[in-house]
Amino acid sequence: MQDSNKKPKHVSWRNHFLKWEAKLLLIMFAVIFFWVFFFIPDSVTVWIASRIGVAKNIGGVIFTFITSSVIVTTFGRFLIGDPLLYGNSTASLYFRGEFPSNKLVTKLKVDPKYATQVFINYYDCWQFDSEPQHELYLATTKVHYNCLFVYLLKPTFYVLLFLSFLLLFLNIFYLENPLSNTAGQGIILSVFVICTILLISFNRLPSEQRATPTGCWAAWRHRCEENYMEFLAALGNKTLSDFLVETRAKLQDLKNRSI
Repeated sequence: MQDSNKKPKHVSWRNHFLKWEAKLLLIMFAVIFFWVFFFIPDSVTVWIASRIGVAKNIGGVIFTFITSSVIVTTFGRFLIGDPLLYGNSTASLYFRGEFPSNKLVTKLKVDPKYATQVFINYYDCWQFDSEPQHELYLATTKVHYNCLFVYLLKPTFYVLLFLSFLLLFLNIFYLENPLSNTAGQGIILSVFVICTILLISFNRLPSEQRATPTGCWAAWRHRCEENYMEFLAALGNKTLSDFLVETRAKLQDLKNRSI
């Protein structure tokens, strides 16, 4: 139950986003660093080492670090835009299609923008830890970021797989390296193939052949349904206009008390 005497603490989704983004970029950096370290041709590391006057191994590490940093920085700039919220891909359309406000449009026959406004005003109150729905807000935010992680990791694995096969082919047939020298790359390639298959298999969007999503997409549908039912319980017999006025006043009060 809500404690009316407790000073509310505002836990913005932006704070969660920054923490989550740091974790995601660290994971992406580790994956790309690992891949570049094993797949970059020796001729490249030798050339770099000779240019900066260091040993071959050190030159390889320096090149790997710089390359990984550039890729991850570019990735981070793309991540800020949150493609699930603003993109036009199948995953983005599914993600937004599960919003509780869309169910309100269907149930109450109201304008989509108005439905979004009413729900968001109520949902924003959950950002304060004095609210009984605060834990649900945190759980919803976590699933949102899990979906974004899967959404962005899949194309990353696709690109790495393509480049892996290409470099392995060049090493064997063009550079004529013996198979024994590419055994390590073959193992790493197998790991990437397995990870990609698992990522796709356990996180499927609904389709004509399969109506039920799996993995993070199923979790997102479940959380949105919970949020929708919570909204309907709070709405009760009130009109949307009255409820909007009420939640606006409540949100402002929470903001004032949190200062």
